[in-house]
Amino acid sequence: MKSKVVISQNFSHLERLISDILESHSDIGQVIYSARNIVSVIDTPERKIVVKYFKRINLINRFAYTYLRRSKAERAYYNSLAMIERGIKSPNPIAFINCYNGLLLKRSYYICEYTDYAPIKELFARPLCDIIPYLRDFARFAHNQHKEGIYHGDFNVSNTLFKITDSGCSFSMIDSNRMKFGKYSYKKGLFNMRRMNLPVELFGVVAAEYAKEAGVNASEVLKYMSRYRDMFLRRAALKAKFKSYLISVR
Repeated sequence: MKSKVVISQNFSHLERLISDILESHSDIGQVIYSARNIVSVIDTPERKIVVKYFKRINLINRFAYTYLRRSKAERAYYNSLAMIERGIKSPNPIAFINCYNGLLLKRSYYICEYTDYAPIKELFARPLCDIIPYLRDFARFAHNQHKEGIYHGDFNVSNTLFKITDSGCSFSMIDSNRMKFGKYSYKKGLFNMRRMNLPVELFGVVAAEYAKEAGVNASEVLKYMSRYRDMFLRRAALKAKFKSYLISVR
């Protein structure tokens, strides 16, 4: 089986470990997530690293990822680099591996540094009175990300991580294989936040700070945030209903 391996120059000393990952498939490290993809954590003498194994690739995507576009692992690697270059935190990319069976991609791996940041949904679950300053930090982080032309394709409470520090709340983005880069627009930024499952009582704080950063009216920001979120929820509900219907008629 042929393979394409790209390792960051900063982590070239991990070449042997990358080879072990390639040889052992997904059977390496401690599995912390297993569904459509498998995510494992490996302890090395120097640092912890994360391996994301993209295992389920249908035939159409096997062709597309071979000839038409980068694989998910490859996109995660280069998108993470692009975010970091623009000042948005993301776990440092270490490598990606594409494995080919014959003429088509069969599986791929993305390897990055482990982060001790936690999903932001844990922050949002705390009492409002305890997190108002951190919500403002988050709004500034979201606006800065959009100002840099970064639009994460799955900007949600699981892929946005946080860590409280002496200077406030720091944020980091993961799962970066779905991402677009483009010109800044505050409405485009608000639309990008439609997957962010903010409890309703937090909306006003985030909207007010985002509006302040964008230099626009807070009521207008809140209106569009709410509208885009409602549109997303209605579409998700319709999709779930349609899927349930298809299952029932089989």
